[in-house]
Amino acid sequence: MLLKLQNYHSKNIPTIYKKLDSFFTFDEYLEILKDKNIYFLLATFDKEVVGLIWLRLNEKSNKYEYERKQIWIEGIYVEPKYRRKGIAKILLNESLSKAKPLKAQSIELMIWNFNEISKKFFENYFKVRSLVLTKEL
Repeated sequence: MLLKLQNYHSKNIPTIYKKLDSFFTFDEYLEILKDKNIYFLLATFDKEVVGLIWLRLNEKSNKYEYERKQIWIEGIYVEPKYRRKGIAKILLNESLSKAKPLKAQSIELMIWNFNEISKKFFENYFKVRSLVLTKEL
């Protein structure tokens, strides 16, 4: 699923994202599984994984910002035939539940401007805090 998400981005932003044949190597998967700040929540239907959300707990602290914990949504994906069935909502709600015992102050993500479906979905739960603007040279 992460590979499908990557290649969706590479199709829409080919100047930034590469089309890949595999997302993680086996060794990369093992390293991720060891990281206590990374969480994958899976949605299943009839014993098949139909959706996932990838979360990372970050602890922010520097002289310019207050110390805080945030959950960053690295990616969310639901198989096309299972979309519009509430799976993304369930994954997001589980993520919010996960954030509370971790004492996170916020849950955040970045959405590419071309991704109207994600923008529409997440605007029901989140507010825009910043905009990233680009000028290609």
